[in-house]
Amino acid sequence: MLDTDYKLMIVGSQNKVFSSGDINFEEILNPHIEFTGYVDDNKLVELYNRAEIFVYASFFEGFGIPPLEAQACGCVCVVSNLTSLPEVYKDSVEYCDPYSINSIKNKLDELIHNSDKKRILRKKGFENIKQYSWDKSTLQLLNLINRIK
Repeated sequence: MLDTDYKLMIVGSQNKVFSSGDINFEEILNPHIEFTGYVDDNKLVELYNRAEIFVYASFFEGFGIPPLEAQACGCVCVVSNLTSLPEVYKDSVEYCDPYSINSIKNKLDELIHNSDKKRILRKKGFENIKQYSWDKSTLQLLNLINRIK
């Protein structure tokens, strides 16, 4: 348990990947935990903008757009140290072992109690998102296609 007044919001539909089905999320009664279920894009942006820390402890990831969305809204991120995420996020996030609850907890605890680190990561997050845009991706794809012709 973290010593904090922060509220944990778990966003997204329940999926068997995250649970063997033994957990009934509706039965978890804790004033510091809220399960939102699915939210639309507008609500998601609102949540990113209200959040201070975004956790993305993914086991399977090809790129990982949600942390970029969070960074664009000024949210500090804790992401999985697996798959492509370290390549995409470099030093703009804190990394956790998604198989270790203690790893996730320790990273959250560190960020909750270290405003200097949050400020630095927020700034690095804004720098990181400058590397990625749909326009840049489109131009890179067009250049690749033109080179192949």
